[in-house]
Amino acid sequence: MKYTRGLESQRERFRAYDAVRRKVGHTVLKPGDRIPLRGVDVEVVAAAGKFIQKPLKGAGAPNPFCATNPQQAVIERDVEDNLSVGLVVSLGKFRILDLADQEAHNSHELVCPNNLLVAVDVYQVNVHGQFKGIAPELIGAVHPRVAIVGNGANKGADPQTWPILRGAAGLEDIWQVHYSANGTKDTNPPDDFIANLEPADEYKSIKLSAESNGCFTVTNRRNGFSKTYKPVSGGPK
Repeated sequence: MKYTRGLESQRERFRAYDAVRRKVGHTVLKPGDRIPLRGVDVEVVAAAGKFIQKPLKGAGAPNPFCATNPQQAVIERDVEDNLSVGLVVSLGKFRILDLADQEAHNSHELVCPNNLLVAVDVYQVNVHGQFKGIAPELIGAVHPRVAIVGNGANKGADPQTWPILRGAAGLEDIWQVHYSANGTKDTNPPDDFIANLEPADEYKSIKLSAESNGCFTVTNRRNGFSKTYKPVSGGPK
């Protein structure tokens, strides 16, 4: 009975949201779409459980990481996560990948057997850094310099995620919104790379600033610590 009441409460909230949504302008995105934003190229690579079928410009090569990382099983209960919109955002030579809550099963579709994506400067880690969203074949394929984890103190940045991110070739730093209480000092970045150190949320954030020449800066708004990443030769490939 308690479960039924909770489900009905969720339905009521959705009906209220849907009523407003029907009255305002909105766009239903599909893979391959571009979101108009002056000066920025925003490419939709995943939406509603579907994915791009053609490689992005400069992509399409076989992905060697697929051979040792078979596709993980889909988690049937997580339907909503796998309907997320996934984006590659480019500002000149700078690129960031944000697949939102896409889980590992879905990420595999984008990079195996051929990598349909491109190398990026920044990887916004899937599903708050929960292990169910971590696909080594994706991380290896997009070759990020920096990973940003939008986790909570008790949600995401799983200890099992840390060695996979930290071991990725070319990854320079991991930044987190919260210190992961589920891990240890060895599975969290140094304090300067974490916006909130205590379980009680101080609502501090991680700021990313990018330039069209490929230079970008990440700033911890808790203490003002920042690090600038100079463009690499030729930018991301």
